[in-house]
Amino acid sequence: MEFVIKYMVENGYSVSKIAFKLKKTKQEVKDIIQRNEYVLIKESFDEGKIDYICNLYKMGVSAKKLGEKYSIDKRRVQRWVNERGNLRTLEDSHRVKFFNYHKMDEIDSASKAYWFGFFMADAYNADFINTFIISLKEEDYGHLVKLANFIDLDANSVKRYMAESSGKKYPACKLRIYSKHFCHNMTKLGCVRAKSLIVKYPDILNKYDSHFIRGLFDGDGCLTRSGREWKWSIVSTKECLSEIKTRVNVDLNISKISDKNTYVLITGGNRKVKKICEWMYEESDELIRLDRKYEKYLKLKTQ
Repeated sequence: MEFVIKYMVENGYSVSKIAFKLKKTKQEVKDIIQRNEYVLIKESFDEGKIDYICNLYKMGVSAKKLGEKYSIDKRRVQRWVNERGNLRTLEDSHRVKFFNYHKMDEIDSASKAYWFGFFMADAYNADFINTFIISLKEEDYGHLVKLANFIDLDANSVKRYMAESSGKKYPACKLRIYSKHFCHNMTKLGCVRAKSLIVKYPDILNKYDSHFIRGLFDGDGCLTRSGREWKWSIVSTKECLSEIKTRVNVDLNISKISDKNTYVLITGGNRKVKKICEWMYEESDELIRLDRKYEKYLKLKTQ
């Protein structure tokens, strides 16, 4: 392993690229590099090395680093790889975490419907910087790992940190998805940047309703108990909740909870709450539900 890292450092690979290719953390790679004092090895340039340089670029070494290694202008490297059809876009040049960014192109499965519902509740589409962000409480770290696995992204991409709200700090976790295509597609599907007051129910097949609603519930819903009495609720826009109400065979009430377009869809009574939860979880599995809320449902069933 150390021999491979030595070769990669000497040829201009970044720490992030090495960590990704070898499935190591960046800190592990940094420690090995520092311990062994690996450095970029500079070489004299000649025309016979152009193919080798282009191959290093194709494998992920930046044109800037190759220019530094061979003491040439990086634009020469870019011209050579462009002639071979291998020039990376700006987005590709900055991407060190690869994943299936076409995974959510269409909402045509239960899993996709679930995660889209969850995105509509808890994601921030920072399309102006081609970044899609989901932040949760630290106790839901495992849920972001499920998401990372779903889109074929390294689970090490889920980061723990200390979030701050109203002057108080609390442990949280975050997943950042870097992709212009992914952000653009989310916008097209309705998961836009400032969506909280304009969320609408998506155009999906009826067979995916329970999955989408469960995703929305896991992000913006509650299952609570006072004594032995349970309540179920989801917060969203009036338009979205009105559509959910027509798709659920349970008597639900919609109430306004702010001066803006923020409403709550709610029901009480243990039989009704149990009925809607049974419908919501009936076709789910552990990969497309939030463990913490599902455990509350199991307590309701036991009661």
